[in-house]
Amino acid sequence: MSIPKKVVRQAAKRNRIKRCLREYFRLHQEEFSGDIVIRWHKAPKTMSYQNLALALEILRKHLRGI
Repeated sequence: MSIPKKVVRQAAKRNRIKRCLREYFRLHQEEFSGDIVIRWHKAPKTMSYQNLALALEILRKHLRGI
């Protein structure tokens, strides 16, 4: 998991996003198998865990449908 400096300038914000993502995957690890690569092109509008988790839920449901 990497978040480029161009996308999120402040290290504290980048680290918060990474912590939130790790926590989400830790809580839902039984639903994921294999490796997952996340690439950031735009910064999330808000850095809250709830907003990031909601976006990941949408992606998870999309992956199930494939």
